[in-house]
Amino acid sequence: MPLHLREASLHDIPGMTVAGVNAFENDEINIAMFPHGPNPTPDRHRGDRLKFRAWMTLDRMAKPGWVSMVVVDDEKDGQIAGYAQWTKPAPPEGQEPDPPAVTKEEAASAAFEMDEHPPSLAEGALDEFWAAQKVEEDRVLGEGGKKDVWYLVILAVDPAYQGRGVGKILVQWGIDKAKAQGKGIFLSATPAGKPFYKRMGLQDAGAFEIWGTPETSFVLPR
Repeated sequence: MPLHLREASLHDIPGMTVAGVNAFENDEINIAMFPHGPNPTPDRHRGDRLKFRAWMTLDRMAKPGWVSMVVVDDEKDGQIAGYAQWTKPAPPEGQEPDPPAVTKEEAASAAFEMDEHPPSLAEGALDEFWAAQKVEEDRVLGEGGKKDVWYLVILAVDPAYQGRGVGKILVQWGIDKAKAQGKGIFLSATPAGKPFYKRMGLQDAGAFEIWGTPETSFVLPR
């Protein structure tokens, strides 16, 4: 089978970065975070967006309690077709969260370019986005409710692989994990992604707005 699912490693991050930038090229939130600005480029500062996404992807993989999954194309030398990054439910009291997939030493030795604050990133945009997301999490899950869910922070499928079931593979993996553990799921979907999550059997939990764009929250029906 040319496409298969596995856990991501440090070496996958450049491919994940390209897939992610391609996936969100025309996304309203992404455009708001990386506007054309006073010094536009024909590719809307693609280099900055690649460096920022590489930093963000590695930052998550270097934290405990996160898991990153990729779907790779064996017919194209393991090209990344899509990826998902989840936070796991909190471990039982007295237990430590699972260790990060990437150690501090590995992260420090990463050979690819990355930038937490590239010049074309709108000032304060990331903090503003996460603040709005936190308000929505508390509304849907209740304060502290995040500890009992598998939280899909990002799902990205390269447009070259859309329609081949990549997103379904990645999300179904998380649904199966949640059901096996008796846990919930939480995610926020873009307008483009909303129909997909409905088809996956997730429940619409209401919407919130960020920069004029509606984001829809989804949970696992109980």
